[in-house]
Amino acid sequence: MTVDVEGYDATPAWAIAGEATQVIASDTGDVLLLVTPNDATVYYVETGDMRDRYAMSPGDTAQVAAVATSTGFVVKRHDTLSVWSDDIGWRHGDIDAKATLLSRGGIAVAVSPEKEYSLVKDDATLTSVTRPGNDATLITVTPTHVVWEEKRRVTVTARGDAAPGGRDVPLASDSDMKLDRVVGADEKHVYGLWRQGDTASLSSHDITTGDLVDSSPVTLGDDEHPFLSTHGETFHAYENVTIDALAGAITPVPNGQPMTIAAGEGFVTATETRATILHPKKQIVETITIPKGAAVTTISNRGLILNTPEGVIALTPTQKETKK
Repeated sequence: MTVDVEGYDATPAWAIAGEATQVIASDTGDVLLLVTPNDATVYYVETGDMRDRYAMSPGDTAQVAAVATSTGFVVKRHDTLSVWSDDIGWRHGDIDAKATLLSRGGIAVAVSPEKEYSLVKDDATLTSVTRPGNDATLITVTPTHVVWEEKRRVTVTARGDAAPGGRDVPLASDSDMKLDRVVGADEKHVYGLWRQGDTASLSSHDITTGDLVDSSPVTLGDDEHPFLSTHGETFHAYENVTIDALAGAITPVPNGQPMTIAAGEGFVTATETRATILHPKKQIVETITIPKGAAVTTISNRGLILNTPEGVIALTPTQKETKK
């Protein structure tokens, strides 16, 4: 199998034949989860060799939801919850068939139809977290805390709190703008979207004090894009800006194009045959032509992983010849 992607070797470093409905890289970037109509299988990213397989009974893959976590992967199929971690392998448990699955801060979160939140553990059991208010929405989970928003108010609660409550974090105003909503958070910062008329700005705020750290104008289109994060939440992206999570520094995307997909160590926005890739660490944007029906699922220092109609392939950058 060969592919024609400018800047990458035509012969893949490895290929896994067959249709995959979902392809997700782990937060560490070392392993890859492929979901097919019959199984959920973990592969090594470096070699493409199989690590662990969970055979599922044939069925409708539209019922399957999968997310990456800081320790592995979580798969929900109807009322079965399956968790893979490097230490334990696959473990299985029960979940409400109508629950949805999210990934926040490297933690899988199950949300019931009644908007009750539970954290998914490596042994495929659930630990409920209590909302600080009836209308509170979970923004993210850190190793020690849960960050919530309710009616433009940010509240931080300790993980495992048995009673409502927590610590409010008032966000310092960004000039004369009004806080529209909180779009994301991590261990160090809360990210708020501020608006005044047609003008919008994204700001980072200290998660302890709410003080303003950085701010940048953002362009909001007709369709709002999600708040995205790279492996380990080193960088975030929202609309046409990227965020250095450690410093809270906000930088416009070099070509001004909003990113729509998080893919390993970078971000992607794509059409049917073109993909624009942002490498946030170096603030480099590249646009490539991809096979029809293919999608860039993972960006790393090794290259790209594509999910194509024929299978999943790993592409390595073409080595540039040096003049002697």
